[in-house]
Amino acid sequence: MLLSEKNQPIIAISTAQGVGAVGVIRISGSTLNHFICVLLSKPLIPRVATLSILRDKEGNAIDQLVAIYFKEEEKKPDDLLLDLSFPAKPDLPLLL
Repeated sequence: MLLSEKNQPIIAISTAQGVGAVGVIRISGSTLNHFICVLLSKPLIPRVATLSILRDKEGNAIDQLVAIYFKEEEKKPDDLLLDLSFPAKPDLPLLL
C-alpha cells in the first residue's frame, strides 16, 4: 500500500450478486465526512438509520436510501463505517 493511499476509504458492495430487494454498500475509513457531505447532503447521527437522498455531483437526486453511520469512539476513534441501503438496482452501485 502506498503512503498516499493509507487514508483512502474502502468501498465495497456488501450484497450478493443476483436479484434481490435491497442493495448494501459499505464504506469504511477515517475520512467519511467528505462522502457523507457529497453523497447525502445532510449530517448523520451515529447509529441512527436516516432516510436520505443520494445525489450526483451536480446535486441532482438519484434515489432514496437509508444511511447508517457508525463511529467507534472507545476502541479506534478514527474508524468510521457508513452503510448505505437502497432499493436493488443493478446500476446504482456503479454510480457511487
